[in-house]
This record gives sequence, structure tokens and C-alpha cells, in this order.
Amino acid sequence: MAKNILIGKGETLTTPISQKRGGGPKHAPYSYTEARERLVRHLRNFLSESESIDPDAIYEGQIVSKVTLHPTYLAKSYYPSKLVSEFGLRSIGSKPVKIRPEKAAARSKRGKELLTASYFFSAPIGFYENLLNAINEGKDLPKGVKDDIVKVESLESFSASEKIKGRSDQNVASYEIALHTPDYFKNVPEVFGNFLSKHKSSIDKTLTAGDITFVSASLEREELEEVANFSMLRNIRPMPGIRVLDPPVRAEIGQHQDLEIPDSEALNNDVKVAVFDGGISNTLDKWVREFTYAGQTGKIASLLRHGGQVTSSILFGRQSPDIQALGKPLCNVDHYRVLDNGKEDLYDVLERIKNALQEVDYDYVNLSLGPNIPIEDDDVHSWTSTLESVLSNGRTLTTIAVGNDGDINGQNRIQPPADLVNGLSVGSADSYDKNWGRASYSCVGPGRSPGKVKPDAVCFGGVQDNPLPIYCPLTGMVQGVGGTSFSAPLALRVCAGIQSYIKDPLTPLATKAIAIHSAEENSNLSKEEIGWGRISDNLDDVLYTDDHEATIIYQDKIYPSRRVRIPIPCPELSSRGKKLKIKATFCFATTVDPEHPIHYTHNGLSVTFYRDQDKMNTDTFFSLKNIYESEQEAREDAHKWETCLHNERSFMADKVPNPCFEVVHGIRNKGQPVDQGGEENPLPYVLVITVSSGESSDVYQSILRNHQTLQPLELESDVQIQT
Repeated sequence: MAKNILIGKGETLTTPISQKRGGGPKHAPYSYTEARERLVRHLRNFLSESESIDPDAIYEGQIVSKVTLHPTYLAKSYYPSKLVSEFGLRSIGSKPVKIRPEKAAARSKRGKELLTASYFFSAPIGFYENLLNAINEGKDLPKGVKDDIVKVESLESFSASEKIKGRSDQNVASYEIALHTPDYFKNVPEVFGNFLSKHKSSIDKTLTAGDITFVSASLEREELEEVANFSMLRNIRPMPGIRVLDPPVRAEIGQHQDLEIPDSEALNNDVKVAVFDGGISNTLDKWVREFTYAGQTGKIASLLRHGGQVTSSILFGRQSPDIQALGKPLCNVDHYRVLDNGKEDLYDVLERIKNALQEVDYDYVNLSLGPNIPIEDDDVHSWTSTLESVLSNGRTLTTIAVGNDGDINGQNRIQPPADLVNGLSVGSADSYDKNWGRASYSCVGPGRSPGKVKPDAVCFGGVQDNPLPIYCPLTGMVQGVGGTSFSAPLALRVCAGIQSYIKDPLTPLATKAIAIHSAEENSNLSKEEIGWGRISDNLDDVLYTDDHEATIIYQDKIYPSRRVRIPIPCPELSSRGKKLKIKATFCFATTVDPEHPIHYTHNGLSVTFYRDQDKMNTDTFFSLKNIYESEQEAREDAHKWETCLHNERSFMADKVPNPCFEVVHGIRNKGQPVDQGGEENPLPYVLVITVSSGESSDVYQSILRNHQTLQPLELESDVQIQT
């Protein structure tokens, strides 16, 4: 069969259309009288408990309450804005919780534990007293306030015990503390520092991301409870160490000390790539610039070996054990030696990474290191939230190793910052052959919602019986290794390779979408294990299709509250009864609110599939049942905020004569709905669609004939794809 390259200019087919309004009021589980009586009880308990709080722990008179909404009102559109504004409450954060409400809106949900949102509000004690008096005395409140009161399941204190996320075994240990620091409370860290001095401690280092400030401090175990009482403190946990992801597999499979090193420039000098790791030996200085920091010695061989092999994975890729000469490097790499002695402070390393990313606009970045701790559902780690802010524009794609603790019970969930919604989190497959599975050491998902599908994908990373052959600059040999440290840069190599080989302008976001779109699924494994599938490190598999299929790339942008119709080009099939398969992948980047994990992302896409855009008959395309744990979560708006959607479906061709997607761009901010129209803040997105039919060998050419604005992508001149 002929090999046909991917098709571009899909965005030339899209058209804006008028916005549709839909939906209706929810069936309230409580009457206003029931909700009012319950809220009165809760407020009285809350005010009574507030009297016993240490005055020194109260930031400028601000008392923090935790208001949990009934699960019926999980979606962001049900934020209790009228109640909040009427009584002067200020939202400082939120988190997901699971509760058994007193009443369920549907009989099928009675007695079940359901997902909902808890909001943290701050206000002087008098404001809560005003709220109690108003609803207790039956004052004539505005209808919007009454409607919001019906949404409230509970109002209670945010207890110190709930904020403590673990205790060190040592009497005195370093802890990471997250503080709520919204714009209207500027001096929270300063006040907290004064508060700490009364508890035999002080702030060591500070890091701010969004409306959360992370601080480190040495604390005595017996002081934890008192420190956690500080009103603006969100959580406190033992400071994790940094993981370097030392390979769980290392095998000597090559003995070539005299490997021939190419004497040529990289294939593409324009693609900017950065690696943050443990340093590199100088054997690759033709293509690698190393950046070091004051006081570093480069004496730890294991760190240099790790950093060198990660960088080599990007330059040269997977090798053959008996190779005699290395191929031409794909691109140049800036290697930052952020680790040197293995004892670096977590915040110092993160600051080095953040500063480098803010100084240079890299296209691709690899992180095979991070905090040695599994992610949590109700809080976002400092590494994740800090890096999200740098990567939210979508111009840089970061591959992150998910961790090598996949075979440790209770500790096998992906590790920060692999929960980035703006990155590509990569686990390890145990083979590059047809029969493959997850490498047992590779950490598993799910991620947080949004970002539920994590890892995003896997790439061959080596196992004991089938190690990954990688050139090691430190030894000059091809060595067999295994670990997510190496599957992540191999995935980066695929994405950078797409951009390097293709002459047409493709963004890093587009290469992410193409890599995920082309990933091979394994029906025997869950998304928690392998994400969307295994990315092939053979670019020939990624960039080409056969005659019976065509892959079209759409690179476009959509304005807030706008609806866009995206036609799906289909071939002419000569007769009824023929089958057609459609596969689609949406990807976009977004700013985030780390203080609102349940409403984490600002931007979202609501996607509707029509089998025939002339008749507007809808059908389900992106299945959510294998992404979300509960039907409730899938039916609310959580899926609209996922930054990656991917699925494929088969149809009888005559049942999809004129298919299309219709997409609406929604915006939220700090858990609240935002009505933002106009020509501001367009969201860049990428859509990749593959249309195929095993019963026709003319799909590719038929689509090009019928849609003449589409153009096959063009390879860079005089380039032969390395397979």
C-alpha cells in the first residue's frame, strides 16, 4: 500500500455559527424551609466553634468556613454567587469531596457517596452572624439568595486535623505548608511568619503559584496541630524528597567503547529543547549546551549517567544492541544540571526550572525528576501548580516521567508534576513489539479531574527481560536500561521529530495531539495503566497513513462563548453497507487555579457530534464511561474541562453522510462561571481526525478531491525520516 503523509489546513473547513442556549432548572432536593433550618443549625455550631479559636491564628479577623454544596450542584454554573455577594463572603479556594447527602435528587442515588464541591469562604465573624440572623428571622431575602441556600448541604469549620496531610517520624522535620493568598490578602505570609515564631519556627523558603503560596518550615511534631489552626492555612505535609528516577533496570547489553560519533549538525537547529536533570559528560558538546550552577562539582556518576542517557534518548533515540555508529542527532538540547549532589532542596530545583522556562521560549522540555510523593485529589502540589502557570500558553510541550513506583502498593499513583494538564505525562511500556503491556514499575493513574486520563500515554521504557538500549555518553557504550525516565524523553523525541521533519508550521500542541492520536491502544489494559495508548518511537508510523485512511490536522482558535462547526471530511463510498471509522483527538492548553482543584482549568470545550449536519441528529462520540468513576461525574460538566479528548467510533457509511463536530468554548474563573464574549482571549486548539474504511482503497485521494483547501503536509527538503 502507498504511504500518504498527514493532511493539513483542516481549519479552512470550519465555520462559526450562532450560539444555542439550552438546559433548565435543576430539581431541588430540598425545599427552602428544609435548607434554611439546616443552615441555621450549621451556622450556630460554626459560630460556637469559632469562639474557641486562638486569636493569634486568625488572619486579620478573617474566619474561614467550609461550605459544601449538594452533589446536584456540582457544575460550575451552580456556584452560590448571590449568597456570597449578599453577605460579603470571599471565596479563597475549593476542593472535591465525596459525601452522602441527607436527601438525593434521584432515587437511584439515595444512600450513595457522591462527588461534590466544598468552597472555602473567609469573612469577619460579624458577617456570619448577619447571615444567621437574616435567615433565622425569616427576612425577605432575594430569590437568588434563597435559591443558593437550597444548594448548601453543610457549612462548617475547616478543622486543623483536616489540613494535616501526614506527620514525619522525626520530632523536628521540614514541612511544606500551603497558604491561601488571594490578591485582597497581600500579607498572609508575613502574618503567618509572625505566627510561626510563637511556635518555635520560621519560614525557610517561599513559592507562589496562583492564589496559593507554598512555604517550607521546620516544625516540631507537637506543634503541628497549633500551626494548622492558622485560618489561611490550606494544608501541611512533610516535605517530600526529590526523585531522580534511578533506573529500576540496568543491564550491560553492548560493549562498544569505540562507537562512531557523527560529525554533523543536528537535523533541525530551530527546534528548542531543554532537559532538566543531573548533568552530562562533555562527549555531546557538539549538540548539547550544559548549564550549571554555583558550587556544583559533577562528581556523582549516577546523576551524570542518568542525565546523559535522558539527553541521549532525545538526540539518538532507541538503539540496536550491536550498533557500530550513532545516527544524526534529531535536534540540539540545552541541559540544565539542576541536580548535582542528590540532596538538593525541592524548592531550589523548582526555582531553577521555572527561571529557565521564563527566560527562554523552549518548544519542548523533559522532566525525569520531581517530588517523591503520589498526587492527591483534593490538593495540587507546588511543582504542578508552578509549572502549569509557565506552560499555560501552549507554546511549550513538557514530557514528564510518571514515576517508577508502580509496583508498590499504596504508593503507585503518578507523581507530581505528572498531573500537569498542560503537559504530556508518560509511563513505560514493556515492549516495542506487537504484544506489549505496562511495565510493572510504571506508576498508574487516574489523574485528577480535569486531567483524569493519566498517564497521557506510554512509550517503550525497558524491563529486565527486554531492556531499552540507549547510548550512554558517560561510558561511551550502548547500555540496557528501564524506567519512565527514558520513556518520557523518547516520547518527546517523537513530538520534536514531527515538528523537525514537517515544513508546515506545526505547534508543540499539535505534535502532542498527533502523538496521542496515533497511540496504539491495548484493549486488555485500562486507561489508568496506559492512558490513551502506546506512542510508537518510529516516526514512519506517526506521519503516514495508507490509501484506505486519511488523517487531517486542524489548528485553530475559538473565542469565549462562541460555537464553531467543524466538518469531518469523508470519502465517497460507492454503495450502501460499507463501514466507516472516525477517530478524533482534541487538545488545548489552559490557565489554571491551583486553589480550586475541582474547578482547576479556566478553559473548556463542549463538543457535540452530529451524524448529519443538515439534519442535526446528534450521537455520542467521546465516551466518558471509561474515564469517570461515576455516572454522576460524567453527567455534570466535568468532562467539558478535560484538555484532551480522544476516541474512535465505527458507523455504517450511509448513516453518517455529512458528519461534524460543534464546539463551544466555555470559561470559568476561581470556580465561578464567567460570561466573556467579544474578541478577547481566544483559545488555540488542535483537532486531529482520521477517517478510514477497510472497504475502500481511495479514501485518502477522495477526501483531497472533495475538499480542495486541504493540503498534504510537506516534508523539509532533503530529509529522510529515520525509522
